[in-house]
Amino acid sequence: MKKVALAIIQDIQGKILLQHKDKEAPNNPNTWCLFGGGIEEGEIPKEAIIRELDEELLLKVTEPKLLIHASDKKGQIERYIFMVNIDTKIETLKANLQEGDNVEYFSVADVSKLKINRAHFDIITSLNLR
Repeated sequence: MKKVALAIIQDIQGKILLQHKDKEAPNNPNTWCLFGGGIEEGEIPKEAIIRELDEELLLKVTEPKLLIHASDKKGQIERYIFMVNIDTKIETLKANLQEGDNVEYFSVADVSKLKINRAHFDIITSLNLR
């Protein structure tokens, strides 16, 4: 079973930060997604999300809060979903983006209007975020 760590990154207004994968992305091309990725051998989920956010966004996180630990319905992917609150301007995040072709903050209502990874959409909408 593949193990992944994902982050719900919220700003002070409660908007969620999403990454747009470019057309060359091996997974979810031209799609909005949560930040995160695979958990490496010998790595615990918390270490994985800290590493992924540093690799993808140059974001230094020390205490992500685990919200959900669940497997998908088919039992193929085990997900660890963390909450990370930040107070970082979008211009800084765009300048630091290392993976994908765009990054934006979205309200939960706006997420439903995007071409977004379905599993990530389900995660966002299930959390009853403000």
